[in-house]
Amino acid sequence: MPEWTALRNQMNDTKAGGESGPAYQSEKHQTDRMVGEYLLRELATQGFLPAYGFPTHIASFDNMTISQAKKLKRGYAENKGREDNSYRHRELASRDRVSALREYAPGAEIVMDGLVYRSSGITLNWHAPANQQEARESQAIKYAWRCHVCNHSGSARQRDSLRNCTNPKCAAQIKGEHIHTFIEPAGFSVDFHSEPDNDVTTQEFIPVEQPWVSSDGEWISLPNPNLGQFRVTTQGHIFHQSRGIHGKGYAICLACGRAEPMLDESVPKKLLPHNKLRTTQKQECSGSHDDWVIKSDVTLGHEEYTDVLEIQLKSISANWLRERDVAMTLAVALRDSLAYLLGIQANELGCDTKESRPDSNNVCRSILIYDNHAAGYSSHSIDYEQLFKIAYDRLNCPVQCDSACPHCVLDFDQRFNVDNLDRHAALSLLTPEWINRFNISGAQ
Repeated sequence: MPEWTALRNQMNDTKAGGESGPAYQSEKHQTDRMVGEYLLRELATQGFLPAYGFPTHIASFDNMTISQAKKLKRGYAENKGREDNSYRHRELASRDRVSALREYAPGAEIVMDGLVYRSSGITLNWHAPANQQEARESQAIKYAWRCHVCNHSGSARQRDSLRNCTNPKCAAQIKGEHIHTFIEPAGFSVDFHSEPDNDVTTQEFIPVEQPWVSSDGEWISLPNPNLGQFRVTTQGHIFHQSRGIHGKGYAICLACGRAEPMLDESVPKKLLPHNKLRTTQKQECSGSHDDWVIKSDVTLGHEEYTDVLEIQLKSISANWLRERDVAMTLAVALRDSLAYLLGIQANELGCDTKESRPDSNNVCRSILIYDNHAAGYSSHSIDYEQLFKIAYDRLNCPVQCDSACPHCVLDFDQRFNVDNLDRHAALSLLTPEWINRFNISGAQ
């Protein structure tokens, strides 16, 4: 395995500087994580094992504080048999990891049971149950990259291995500013010794960031090649991420999990030094004074391999689609139409757009439809003429809205894209004439 060989070689190189040195400890940290990973989890994450449509990546939010823990202890001692003890049956809040990156990320404030909790870090327990407060395990540090030329993306365990874009038609050099160091958190947590409040007037939210979606495979022309092309893959790569409130990444202590959103390139003062995130006794974390333990400029991310359908369209005048609003509206309409054809709920599928290069001389906006749970829907063989006809009908809103509404293309999962949805702009490309020319026999 190339990644394992590279890690071992780097460990041997850094060992000369002493096993107590930060470089050696950092490499050993990564090696321990790779050795300790569950085989089945790794195979499922990399797409070698089918997910059968079930969500497999769940992240929890541990909001247990010391005062609540004391109440829990007294409740068990005094009312052992009570069935209405809310702490006894209390379960951790959880979300799919994609939603959790936005809702639970450090710095965010979460309202639960009328109280406001501030997320203060990640749980370092990727093997242990999330409610074990002092669990400490190695965290996988990876590197996500995106090509500035063709927008192809991927990930690697070693930064040194990231040299050129893996798109065979591009192979441009990957620039450092397009490489993100990321950790995939098992969960999120409050400071055990902090207390919630009920002030919702200044609640903090993490900005929504669009995922990096990348597909591969051979391009197939639409029945009328003058109208565009498409490709499908079962090994599409999707990278979801959170860069914090300020968009500068996080500083994370790998010893206890405490994390703070970064405001600039320096480590936040709250981490120099800091107390342990979750421990029964309030005490300073040993990672406060080790250079390699506190990682700065870290992205919280989640990557997955799933089925992706990528479509690149041309107008009647043979111009590639470039407008983001048009592409995004068409992506939603085509996503909903595909769900209708397959007889599934629309939220089984995600959609997005990205800037791409259909050839070396042109730039266009790709439409991307992908499976949220790797169920094989996006790569399913379908009648594309029927798909576009249904999408056209959906864009002709029955209530004749101004841009987008729940009767046509505005759905709950598109609430963050509402400003980029315009059915009239989409219909300027997807015209009746465009539909009539879809088949080669209808081309003029």
